[in-house]
Amino acid sequence: DALVAVGGDGSMTLAGKFAAKGIPIVGVPKTIDNDLADTNYSFGFDTAVSTATEAVDKLHSTASAHQRVFVVEVMGRYVGWIALHTG
Repeated sequence: DALVAVGGDGSMTLAGKFAAKGIPIVGVPKTIDNDLADTNYSFGFDTAVSTATEAVDKLHSTASAHQRVFVVEVMGRYVGWIALHTG
C-alpha cells in the first residue's frame, strides 16, 4: 500500500517527489554519512564509524612506533559525523 524508499539523500529526494504526487511513502534512512534531516542515526553509519575506529586504532600504534603523525580522511559528504564519532 506504500512505496518503501531505502537510501540516502538522493533516494529520499526522489521519494519526496513521489509523495508530492500523492503516492504513500515509507522512508528508511540508509546512508553512512548520517546526514538525513530529522534522523538521529541511519543504517550504515555505525558500521562506518566502527570500521574507521578500528583502522585508526591500528594506525595509532604504527604512528607511535615510528614517531610520525598520520592524517586520516574518512567519508562525509556535507558533514563530518564519521570523523567526529571516530575521534
